[in-house]
Amino acid sequence: MKGQIYLVTAIFIVIMLVLLRAGFMDISSLDKNDLYYDFDNLKQEYTNVVQVSLLNSENITKNLDEFSVLAEDHYNQRNMVHNISYNVTQTTSNASVELYIYLGDDNSYISDNLVIDRSVYS
Repeated sequence: MKGQIYLVTAIFIVIMLVLLRAGFMDISSLDKNDLYYDFDNLKQEYTNVVQVSLLNSENITKNLDEFSVLAEDHYNQRNMVHNISYNVTQTTSNASVELYIYLGDDNSYISDNLVIDRSVYS
């Protein structure tokens, strides 16, 4: 009789562990190649480049070029295609940047046109 209790307890513990394991999401199963997430992040980063460049009185075109090279290298390592074209109109305290961003992989792509207008008042 005592042996049966140990066996039933062991089976119960194994079943509970299996149920617990199935209930938790494995972080490694998250899709790290989520195209929409990457594209949204890329748009935010380009907007940040424009804002920081204007606040620091830096050349927006130069900073966009540098960030574009970094982003292109990053996405090339992930077998994704990243293209950007832009037109910058900048004065001392204002900037307007028209951006076309393309990000794609073998199966799909996302592209968007956006205009970033920023002003700095002293």
